Parts: sequence; structure tokens; C-alpha cells
Amino acid sequence: MTLLSTLIGGVMGTGVHMFANSVQKVPLSRKPWCHVGYFFFGMYAANYCSKWETALLKEINQARASQGQSPMVGSTVLLPGYNFLKKDE
Repeated sequence: MTLLSTLIGGVMGTGVHMFANSVQKVPLSRKPWCHVGYFFFGMYAANYCSKWETALLKEINQARASQGQSPMVGSTVLLPGYNFLKKDE
């Protein structure tokens, strides 16, 4: 999941720079080094958000466990629908 979110973040970062160039009505490839910079910044931001989400989920489950509640539904796996593919042992 982290690799996919990292690549999506990189594409979004590049897209932000290309959108900013199109709004300014300048060529999309103006300052091509900024495409690379925004790509890496988008990768970092998406990776950070993915790790932050996992940390928050762990904190929530710990708080729920201390109150005697069950963990959040689907919190064992971050991929939706994955729990349906698991076979009961």
C-alpha cells in the first residue's frame, strides 16, 4: 500500500506543478526540474500520510482496548475487502 500511495503522491505532485503552469498560461514543461521536485515532495507527503494514518489507527485501537471495546472494524488490514478473502482457520 505504501508503494502505491507513494507513486500516486508523486503523480499528484507533478500534476500540481503542471496545473499551476497551465493556469499561468505558460508552457507545461517550463522549469522541468520543478516537475521532479514536486514529484518527490508528493511522494514524501503521501508516504508520511500513510504512516500517520497507520499510527493513528494503532492509537485508536489501544484507546478502545483500554476501555474494553473491540478494535475498529477492518483495522487489521488497511486494504478494503481483504478481510473477505481471508480463510478461517
